[in-house]
Amino acid sequence: MVWLFSGSRSLDSSWSWVVCFSAAVTSSISVGFTLSFGVFLPELMSYFNETIERTAFVGSAALGMTWFASPPVGYFIDRFGCRIASFLGGLLCIVGLLSTSFVQSLSYMYFTYSLVLGVGGCFLYNSFYLVIARYFKRNLSLATGIVAMGTSLGLTFQCPLLQCLLDSYGWRATVRVMTIFFALVCLLSLTYNPNVDETPEEENVNNSINKDNDDNTLSNKKIAIYCSVWLFPTYAFVVISLMFGSFGIYVPFIYLVKYCEAVGISAQKASRLFIFVGLSSSFGRLISGKLCNADRVNAVFIYQSSLLLAAICAFLLPFATKYREVIAFSVVYGLADGIFITTHGLIIDKTGNYIYSFYMTSGMLFTGFLIPMVLVILRRRRSRVGIVESKQVCEPDRKLSNNIETQEVDSNSNGAAVSTSINLGFTLSFGVLFPELMSYFNETIERTALGMTWFASPPVGYFIDRFGCRIASFLGGLLCIVGLLSTSFVPSLSYMYFTYSLVFGVGGCFIYNCCYLVIARYFKRNLSLATGIVAMGSSLGLTFQGPLLQCLLDSCGWRATVRVMTIFFALVCLLSLTYNPNVDETPEEENINNSINKAEDDSTMNNKKIVMYCSVWLFPTYAFVVISLMFGSFGIYVPFIYLVKYCEAVGISAQKASRLFIFVGLSSSFGRLISGKLCNADRVNAVFIYQSSLLLAAICAFLLPFANKYREVIAFSVVYGLADGIFITTHGFILLSCIDAKRRTAAFAMNND
Repeated sequence: MVWLFSGSRSLDSSWSWVVCFSAAVTSSISVGFTLSFGVFLPELMSYFNETIERTAFVGSAALGMTWFASPPVGYFIDRFGCRIASFLGGLLCIVGLLSTSFVQSLSYMYFTYSLVLGVGGCFLYNSFYLVIARYFKRNLSLATGIVAMGTSLGLTFQCPLLQCLLDSYGWRATVRVMTIFFALVCLLSLTYNPNVDETPEEENVNNSINKDNDDNTLSNKKIAIYCSVWLFPTYAFVVISLMFGSFGIYVPFIYLVKYCEAVGISAQKASRLFIFVGLSSSFGRLISGKLCNADRVNAVFIYQSSLLLAAICAFLLPFATKYREVIAFSVVYGLADGIFITTHGLIIDKTGNYIYSFYMTSGMLFTGFLIPMVLVILRRRRSRVGIVESKQVCEPDRKLSNNIETQEVDSNSNGAAVSTSINLGFTLSFGVLFPELMSYFNETIERTALGMTWFASPPVGYFIDRFGCRIASFLGGLLCIVGLLSTSFVPSLSYMYFTYSLVFGVGGCFIYNCCYLVIARYFKRNLSLATGIVAMGSSLGLTFQGPLLQCLLDSCGWRATVRVMTIFFALVCLLSLTYNPNVDETPEEENINNSINKAEDDSTMNNKKIVMYCSVWLFPTYAFVVISLMFGSFGIYVPFIYLVKYCEAVGISAQKASRLFIFVGLSSSFGRLISGKLCNADRVNAVFIYQSSLLLAAICAFLLPFANKYREVIAFSVVYGLADGIFITTHGFILLSCIDAKRRTAAFAMNND
């Protein structure tokens, strides 16, 4: 035992492989057991007589805590080392499992299993990977593959073992037996000797840190070191990708046994599927660890390939109803180890209520609120989002005719506000049509709620850049008319995926992009105010279109209602004719357009355009706001879709529910107008206003499930509408003002994607 604690160890030595073995066994026990919760799921549901979502949350929360607690755990490991952290993690797991075995209600397991065991697993998970990085340099990727393989091997033997113990002794005794394995983890952690020979580079780093120990700026320097990891592009983008992959990567492990029972496969057979998952996953992890050592192999491409393969497997799993088909899924999925993200509607259908959809919405919005905080780290001083004065115009919109009168900047306004009120107002009012379509076609929620939204923005942005806002907006109006007319004749919901989701969605994409881009073309001094007015249009459209649609539905039915709406989009086509592309140019804008025209004869023009489109990510404000928008937009519109249906579920009539859009629209209009004016103030930071709107929306979405009376839902509608209005206006203003003129069309299109 003294030998374990004394003396130093060499990198890539024989002792390094002892540590690697200990880490692999720890990985197989810790993560393998956590991923085996799917075996417990049917047993716990039956024992506590609980629903699947409440029971599954115990295991998923424990799994999530394994990574959620990583920041403080990482600091603990940095302070005390991997050995102490791993030993403590093993003890926490033992305490969590023992206390879990005595609980009398599932609610207690949220603390004993989800929290205590989850935090213990977090200590173990971080320790066994960090200690490998400490002991290996030449064979690091191979050792990492071996440790990762431990997880799948643990899954291979633990699932059949747990099923056997469950059948023989019950779940309480099974949980107690597992504490023996975590006692072994505590013993294995003693091999994590912190005394490892350092490379010259590591010695230099440690010397510099020791030199600064007496400096009062040490804490700030440590924070800077922790935050500087985001300066590595590969790290930053892989972490963002992992955020999505980890959102669903372990879902099959939780639900696989229950799914098999649903299709007529016994629990005993289902538990044996984890053998196939574990073995194929072990093979994949070991091979990929070896491949990453090859000089000409790009590890990022291997990572991407695994996600693609996993996504395909997840998509095909619902079609597997026979045991051999599920085995095939298990083998291939074990190689890929990933899955796609579940939709809001699917959550509602499976849980039977709307609470978890709104909680997910709240989480996405709150995540969107947090992401721009990175800008605070990157910037050493707080400042308002600066407008690029020298290049204020949106896109080099081509003049359609030299005979058309040129318009002045900041002169008369145009029809963008009316167009956006019709377009977005109708799109966001889909919640009124929602219950009617479900009833008419007898379809489920997730199928009815699918839509195109802004997915088509990149090609649409290129089209606008080529032909201008007038033609693009006119074409968008025509597409919306065609989509709505054809939708009114469909015999089944499946056809609406093309007529409404695709055709109407793409048309709306044309109109949406044009409304904002033409404003940036026409305004300089009053850009933020004009942006607020246009953004206010969608909320005003929501104000009158929600009750109007409900009235038409009650009187004429949904088919006639959709046909009536084509009249409004015919008005959009007429209003698009006001988008005169001939606007006075500043000297700076003339230089931009001259350089673009001069480059048209250059053979490298296409490459230059591609570079210009991609270069928008070099603007930090743009990059982080777009990443934040990705989360915010995922949830901001969910209440609009489900509000009427939710009200019906709590006993509020559809007529009353449709009137809620009046409150949403009016408060949203107020928020958009005020925030547009605020963004013009010299000492106001638009990013902070944007973040505040996301935080407010997240709180509202979280509290909505507690609103069961009409006045409470009205209060939600007012506050959420205000947050929505500020969100729409500020993000549009930020994106239009932080990018120079020649990149703005590309930036706006990529943002909407």
